[in-house]
Amino acid sequence: MERVSQHPLTLTPHAISPGLPVATELNILQCGVYNGGVVGASRSREVSEFLGWWRDRTRAHCRYSIAEGLHLDQRWLDFAPSFVPGLGVERDPAYNVAYWNVAERPDASAWRLFHCSGFDPERPDQVCRYWPAKQMEEVGAARALLQEYGARILAAGYGETRSWRYSYDYFANGEIISPGAREAYGRLGRAAGYFGDPFGTEMREWLAERIDPRQEEEIRQWREAAEARLEKLREANVMLRDQQVELDRLRNELADERDLVRWHAAQAAMFERAAEERRVLLERLAGS
Repeated sequence: MERVSQHPLTLTPHAISPGLPVATELNILQCGVYNGGVVGASRSREVSEFLGWWRDRTRAHCRYSIAEGLHLDQRWLDFAPSFVPGLGVERDPAYNVAYWNVAERPDASAWRLFHCSGFDPERPDQVCRYWPAKQMEEVGAARALLQEYGARILAAGYGETRSWRYSYDYFANGEIISPGAREAYGRLGRAAGYFGDPFGTEMREWLAERIDPRQEEEIRQWREAAEARLEKLREANVMLRDQQVELDRLRNELADERDLVRWHAAQAAMFERAAEERRVLLERLAGS
């Protein structure tokens, strides 16, 4: 908190040094350089203006749409270093540790804030539901921490609460709000306020008149296909990375074998010279 108080706004980056796998760096670029879950703010005019701007942008444009360059509230934080003079970036490796950057922060005893993004306590052997191919063996000391976290939230009633209905998924009459309805509502912008309650009858009927169920089904199928394709790409990235690691290992082994062959060749040459010198010496002694 002392370091946070030294700046008007403090952000925590998802990575603090070059060298992470390129697939991870590309994913960070899509999600946002800074973690929207850990932001420090001091009371000042510049920060109030920025927070007001951030609020307005996320009110109208807080959605997951990589094609539009959006990742909920987080991508908007990329503007912060330009908008807030004196902004601080907390580069202490103890904070904002997560499965994607644990390789650059190996000292678990120094960790103070760990980001359990996508961890499912009911699947404790899987690091993250967003990256199913990533194994617990790859995250070192984070494995014990994640599994302890999972055990604690299960004991606190996670199994029950995860089945609770999310109120904002439904209109007031109990009808589920489709993705198409959400998109149409989002396009209304400030005009949505004209309808009053966004979950009420007037809003539901207005949206129903403008949404084609066939188009909704096509969108659903397209999204499922896109998600499946994305999952295959993630798995392919992991496979390529593993193959690269294996290739590097084989190259190192080959280099070691070459060095060993050179050493044996040098030893053989030395013994041959010694044998030749011994033969010449014996011939001289025999002739004297």
